[in-house]
Amino acid sequence: VVAGLGRRTGACAALGLRVASPVDLLASPASDISRPRVVAELKSWVIVGLIWHATFAVPCTFDSIASHARRTPEELAQRQRLLRHMFLLIEWCLSHGVYVTIENPRGSRLWRHPRLRRLLRRFRFTTVDYDCCRYGCAFRKPQRLVTTFHDLARLGRTRCCPERIHEELS
Repeated sequence: VVAGLGRRTGACAALGLRVASPVDLLASPASDISRPRVVAELKSWVIVGLIWHATFAVPCTFDSIASHARRTPEELAQRQRLLRHMFLLIEWCLSHGVYVTIENPRGSRLWRHPRLRRLLRRFRFTTVDYDCCRYGCAFRKPQRLVTTFHDLARLGRTRCCPERIHEELS
């Protein structure tokens, strides 16, 4: 539902899965879940059964342990709206039997967010750690998924490929 460039959606489509257009806050205001109208539309998709699995890949720049940038009050307010709406959508999906996956870097501060921790305790999520280099990324990028779609646990069996030299991130 919230992603950087929609690569996961493209990969799912390439596997033959039916996918919706990625709802990506970077794409346009019409697909920014920090906007209440977008949240209402997505909730209606869940109600009529158009969604069976929703992935929430929140932009990691705010929660990255590598980021030391100072944020403006407006940026912080938008981030809080985004998270509030994301958690609302996650709860909505779970209450309607929709599988949910949340993705962020393994070291992200998002995993320590109190509301997310409560959700993870309340529902039966599986934690899956993997390294993006196993899937074609030029750098290692340790990632974490938490998901109610337990078949995704197989991704955790494929960690870093030791034969590759990774690009260094600065």
